[in-house]
Parts: sequence; structure tokens; C-alpha cells
Amino acid sequence: MKIGFEQEFFVMNSKTRELVIPVPKVFPFPDESGVLIEARGEPSLDVIEAIFSLKADMERLDMICSKNGYIMWDKPLMVVSRKERVSLSREFSKGISKFENLYGFTAHRNKLMEWTAGIHISFTKPTMISVGDEVRHYNSMWDFPTLFRKLDDVFADEIKETKRNPGFYELKQDGRVEYRSLPNNVSHMKIITVLTELLKGA
Repeated sequence: MKIGFEQEFFVMNSKTRELVIPVPKVFPFPDESGVLIEARGEPSLDVIEAIFSLKADMERLDMICSKNGYIMWDKPLMVVSRKERVSLSREFSKGISKFENLYGFTAHRNKLMEWTAGIHISFTKPTMISVGDEVRHYNSMWDFPTLFRKLDDVFADEIKETKRNPGFYELKQDGRVEYRSLPNNVSHMKIITVLTELLKGA
């Protein structure tokens, strides 16, 4: 199984500790909402390598922040005022929501004025077949609901404490499946330990 990580952060003014909205265009992966930035690691067959690739991109973002008088904030919830939301709606468009939920939840439990930030875990199962003399590569389907339910159970406290709901995922056009229920302040070491154990033999 190949795993990749994306982690969302709020951007704060390093002097005033005020939320920076909209997110400046100096960042390589600003969120479509104009509120968050994303660190993106390279996908890997090894969970440890995938996490430390994410950490490398976090360092790059942190350098950009320091250069511009900002800090990255891994708080999973942030209040965004109605005035700021109206201003953002004029300049940014989040697009159509494509996520689904294993249990029928339609959203997290945050209040309307609270913006959420999370860690998204992307899974693919690379497969190849021989067709005559040709080798073809594709991402095959697999039993992701079972794995995601196990992740929901192991991280139940973190999900509950940050007003999130379990079971959120998104199917990508290239065959990836993205688990989207974890807040952005989850321990990376816990993720390594849990996924290494759960993916044995996958």
C-alpha cells in the first residue's frame, strides 16, 4: 500500500498572533478557501518515509513563514468572523464538496464561525498486470472501509476533542482514497505506529 500525507495549517502574524486572511500567495499550496496552507509529502510504500517527507515540506513552509513574518499554527479549530467569511467568499471558491462518510455524517461538529484544519491520509494500491508483452500499471480497489473504521476507533479521542466526526473520505479520480477525519494536531509518531500495524500484509 502506498501512503501520502497532507497537513493543513493556519497562518498567524508572528507579532500580533492574529490570523492572516486571506492566505498570501507566497505559499506553494494555499487552500482554495484562502484560510489554510498545506504541507504535502511524497507518497511512499513506507509509512515512516511518507511522514518524514511531510515533515520536510513542513520545514519548507516554516522557512517561508519566517521570511514573511508569519508562523504556522497547527490548531485544529480557528474562529473566522462573519466579516472575514463574506470577504473570502468574494475572492475564493472552495468548489464542490466531493467527500463521503461511512456513517452518514454530512459535516464535522464545528460551529459555523469555526474553521477546521486536518491531516489527510491518501492510500493507493499499485498493481501491475501483463497483457501480452506489455506491462500495465494501475491502482486497484481494496477494502478501505474496514481500515478507515479501525482508524476511527484508534483516533476516536482526537476526533471527538476537536469537534470532528469519524468516517470521512474522498475518492480521487486516479484511484486514490483519502481518509479525512483526523485533526491537524494528531501525533505523527502515533500515526506511524498505528498505520504500520494496521497495514501489515496489506
